Amino acid sequence: MHYINPMTDLPSLSFQPAKQDDNAFLFAAYAASRDDEMAMVMWDETAKNAFLQTQFAAQQRHYLAHYDNVSCHIVKLREQSVGLIWVARWPKEIRLMDMVVLTQYRNQGIGTYLLQQLMAEAAQTNRMVTLHTWEGNPAAARFYIKHGFAKVSSDGMYAQMEWRAQPSDTVLTQSITLPTQPNANTTTTHTLHATHTAHR
Repeated sequence: MHYINPMTDLPSLSFQPAKQDDNAFLFAAYAASRDDEMAMVMWDETAKNAFLQTQFAAQQRHYLAHYDNVSCHIVKLREQSVGLIWVARWPKEIRLMDMVVLTQYRNQGIGTYLLQQLMAEAAQTNRMVTLHTWEGNPAAARFYIKHGFAKVSSDGMYAQMEWRAQPSDTVLTQSITLPTQPNANTTTTHTLHATHTAHR
């Protein structure tokens, strides 16, 4: 594990728009998000890698074909890539499509910090935050419930969750560092050949 100082390191997180030549890191982050699942199957590493490559490509294709105003950013701690975040922004909703923190940086508050940034943005722009979690990943659901999300529907495989600001949410007045709009650089994300796991 790479230990961080929450007081100094979390506010210094930065965001780099994903580009075509970031595909290797994007795949590594995606694969890390499915570590627990892959540990349960009796496949060799070649078979696991082939399966993950197929799933990774399908995820990116789905995101870019079915969502507008979507952006993918690599989360940086100083110069080190520590995770990624996919977000779609609409007039009444911010959709957290995927958020992954690399294994060695988990459980140190990075995911919580990123989520709180989105919640702050939503509160200040009068929008809700929505996401989907895999029903087979109860830890993800617990993480979001802990932060005030409620399960609103399920198709048996994925649950939809949402969060809306309440009058008591004064913590959400912090400054926002998460990119709020796709910019010229993020259009390269749409050239990538690309479900929510919430690894924090």
